[in-house]
Amino acid sequence: MIGYATIGVNDMERAKKFYSDLFADRGASVQLDAGRIAFVGTSMKEPMVAVCEPYDKNQPQPGNGTMLAFAASSKEEAASLYAKALELVDAGYAVMIADI
Repeated sequence: MIGYATIGVNDMERAKKFYSDLFADRGASVQLDAGRIAFVGTSMKEPMVAVCEPYDKNQPQPGNGTMLAFAASSKEEAASLYAKALELVDAGYAVMIADI
C-alpha cells in the first residue's frame, strides 16, 4: 500500500549518504536521484524512503517536505482512490487530503 515516504532535508548529499548507510544492511541504496528528491530503497518496486528539499525552499518541518504516498498500479487507480477519499470526507471523515 505504501509507495514511499518523504523526509524534508537541508543537505541532500548528507541525507542520501545517511539513509543509504542506515539501510545498507538491508540492501538499500539510492534508487533514483532527481536532484531535489532522491529515493532510497532496495528496488523501485518496493516501498522506499525519499529525502527531498522542500518545494517552497523553506525549512523542512512537518507538512513541508514530509509526505506519504500510496502505491497505485495506474493513473486510473490513483484517481479512483482520490475520488473515494473525497467521498469519505464528504461523508464526515476528517482527514487531510492533498490535491492531485
